[in-house]
Amino acid sequence: MVMNYAHDSTLSEALQKTFDGRHPCKLCKVVQDGKQSEGNDALLKVETKLDLLLPHAASWLNPPPRFVVLPGPAFPPPSRAESPPTPPPRLV
Repeated sequence: MVMNYAHDSTLSEALQKTFDGRHPCKLCKVVQDGKQSEGNDALLKVETKLDLLLPHAASWLNPPPRFVVLPGPAFPPPSRAESPPTPPPRLV
């Protein structure tokens, strides 16, 4: 809108017209109409009540089985005796 108003007046006047709210563009008018119709729809909303019923069998929830951490092996894992190759292997 600044560009449209700048054709007929100075840049400062064009900026004033763009943002003063008294010279709305087409998009501003559409948004304003949408806000007004949205406000009217809010008055027409009807409260609805949802009755959610669970069957008797679904009301009993079974908990998961108890989680138990078992002890590890009594002996440590074997360690490696060989050292890594020097120099490191290269991808060919």
